Amino acid sequence: MTDIPPIRITAEQFTTALEAAVEARGADYVYPADTESGIRACYYRDGDEPLCLVGDALSRILTPEQFVQYVPNRVGPSYQPLASGLLRDKFVVDSDVIWAVDSAQAAQDGGAPWGKALGKYKDALTGWWSEQ
Repeated sequence: MTDIPPIRITAEQFTTALEAAVEARGADYVYPADTESGIRACYYRDGDEPLCLVGDALSRILTPEQFVQYVPNRVGPSYQPLASGLLRDKFVVDSDVIWAVDSAQAAQDGGAPWGKALGKYKDALTGWWSEQ
């Protein structure tokens, strides 16, 4: 793959996109385990269709062409196991947003419904631990 220029994504863009993804699928939606392995592994997209919460959010932020170009497919050598790797490699995103997106993905990959994963994102983004 040729080098592609990074795209800037703000906290506001990610928050809006994650909220829209949760609204579209429902707060109780649980990302399914892989049917072949039985493992709940996050795949960002399959072709041009978003699969996981982070993939769905990115599909709402990017153009369809950017989504396919920048976001790894379900299979292939570019698969990133954590959102932070993908975001640092291909996008310009503040580190607090990366941490928050990783928190949402970890919750989803652990079997949490998307509404709870969104809550983990917002908790991490607002730094709830620093106020306790």
